[in-house]
Amino acid sequence: MPSAAMRWIAPIVLLLATSSICSADMGNRKLLQPSIVPQPLTVDLKSAKKFTVLAATTVTNTGPTTVGGLLGVSPGSAVDETTEISYFAEPTPNKRASDADAAAAKKDVGDAYNDAAGRVENVVNIPVVNIGGHTYTPGLYKSTGALEVSSGTLSLSGKGIFIFQMETTFLMSTGREIILQDGAEGCDIFWVVGSSATFEAGSVAVGTFMAHQSISLNTGAFIVGRLFAVNAAVTMQSNTVAFPADASDRRRRQLQEALPVDLKTAREFTVLAATTVTNSGPTTVGGLLGVSPGSAVEGETYISYSTLPTPNKRASTAAAEIAMADIADAYNDAAGRVENVVNIPVVNIGGLTFTPGLYKTTGALEVSSGTLYLSGKGVFIFQMETTFSMDTGREMILQDGAQACDIFWVVGSSVTFEANSVAVGTFMAHQSIAVKTGASITGRLFALNAAVTMLSNTVVFPADASAGRRRQLVEAEAYSTVAVSPPTVDLLFAEQFTVLAYATITNTGKSTVGGLIGVSPGTAVDTGISYSEVPTPNDRASDEDAATAKADVTTAYNDASGRVENVVNINVVNIGGLTFTPGLYKTTGALEVSSGTLYLRGNGVFIFQMETTFLINADLKMVLQDGAQACNVFWRVGSAAKFEVGSEAVGTFMAHTAIDALTGAKITGRLFSLNAAVNLQGNVVAFPFKV
Repeated sequence: MPSAAMRWIAPIVLLLATSSICSADMGNRKLLQPSIVPQPLTVDLKSAKKFTVLAATTVTNTGPTTVGGLLGVSPGSAVDETTEISYFAEPTPNKRASDADAAAAKKDVGDAYNDAAGRVENVVNIPVVNIGGHTYTPGLYKSTGALEVSSGTLSLSGKGIFIFQMETTFLMSTGREIILQDGAEGCDIFWVVGSSATFEAGSVAVGTFMAHQSISLNTGAFIVGRLFAVNAAVTMQSNTVAFPADASDRRRRQLQEALPVDLKTAREFTVLAATTVTNSGPTTVGGLLGVSPGSAVEGETYISYSTLPTPNKRASTAAAEIAMADIADAYNDAAGRVENVVNIPVVNIGGLTFTPGLYKTTGALEVSSGTLYLSGKGVFIFQMETTFSMDTGREMILQDGAQACDIFWVVGSSVTFEANSVAVGTFMAHQSIAVKTGASITGRLFALNAAVTMLSNTVVFPADASAGRRRQLVEAEAYSTVAVSPPTVDLLFAEQFTVLAYATITNTGKSTVGGLIGVSPGTAVDTGISYSEVPTPNDRASDEDAATAKADVTTAYNDASGRVENVVNINVVNIGGLTFTPGLYKTTGALEVSSGTLYLRGNGVFIFQMETTFLINADLKMVLQDGAQACNVFWRVGSAAKFEVGSEAVGTFMAHTAIDALTGAKITGRLFSLNAAVNLQGNVVAFPFKV
């Protein structure tokens, strides 16, 4: 993964704990406004800046591991690499460092550790162990114990320096991720670990980790940053430790942007196969579908077409034949590109971020762990000599102006999208394309010499920015009506609450809530609920305050229910895998996030009206992008709302009946049940602060 063309950033914003709170003009009930954390100065690594792995005693490695920059040991000298450590082409130098260079870097790391550990000015104390599911802005943070990312995703947001001090251990649990957004960079993040650091299998982390003792990476862990064990060993097992290039490095080495691939008439197609298109279950396709030189479309009665774009139907034999010839030309063009090509040295590109460019591998590519990010306006071309696959539930995400219509996958063999995966771009496969249950593609599926097989899927036409579709639902455009940001929903005094129920609040396990909770006209609240330090007030509200808030919630619910201006009708139940911009949306039935991630994008107000239930399935989540804020998202639920185990949701949920949050579900927002109970099971209900 050459740092010249790939960078680590990501789009999730859930809770900005150090920013101001969403507030209305509430007179003497105005909410507390916490101050912004001042940014610290950077930590000077001096000569150690060129290293990604440096240990005091030994570096031990098992399995194929790829490292960027220098690797060294001092005062020890043993590197148990069994010839399986390779180095990225950039940056240089990229090798095992000499003993003298390692000794100098080791001294500089010791100085940097002591500097970062001794910082006290403007320090913010972290009162929790698990920082997963939170977002931090640049600043100096401290824990008197351990820190871990054991549930949820840790988001680091904003350009500036982050320093995390902890007196004991640091842990990244299996499959957990740290993601960067809004200009945050891996080279500006420093972790000062008082004891040892552990990265479990498949975890993804960013920053310079300076551990007083050992650092251990389990199979498949991926680090964009540095691993410095000040007094012990670094142990690796089939890992990637990518050099954290800064913005000036990237600008100096930025690749020339690739030219577009001209699809000609095939541009109007989303599905085109050489032999047959086979479909089982309800599948929705945008644009044209065709087969040539074959003619069979099996299960065609279960295929429906999106309203836009037009034409939107099964193409004629003649049109399919012309489009197939154009695809062959496009495939050969894209496959033959060589100028400014960047070689990809890994198979799994999940957890990585690519900027526009031409990329190549002599083998297969897959997204088998982590999320693949495509960032920046321009053309992306990925050439692979064999297969491409997306594992179950894995996703591609577009950011910073990237568009699905500008992404091209040139696959030398076959393509497979496993169940509920989410992908973007034009996939031109030399052989077959198989799309498993619930997978969603915003782009095109072109099988040059074989079949396209679908199973209850969505293939969304990849509209470009000039297609006249203002306010499109970005990665997954599903609706043709223009969405317009509505006025906000005024919660009045209820804005200070995160949990408010009509009958009772029940709780099993340890739940943490921000702000106030209350019940009215009922009074029963189970034990086991603790409160975040901010905002204040943060407690169980008095019966009088709960009654006032309950009246305000009823007013807000009726207001949100009655909105009709510029309403956009939602014609699907599952909105997972889609992206919405600010607007007023309505369905006459239920809404659910049952496959894929729901993206809410852009600064403005989102109102979702549904006449029956809301459901988010286990471990699925909502993600905010490009200025979207949880405090500006409102869900008006005509019946009950349910958050299944480990799910993550954002916004104010106003349900006519009960709200159930199952074990480990996290909501950044509010849970308001107008006529029934709110039932918690070891949850986090975080206050929706305003940036």
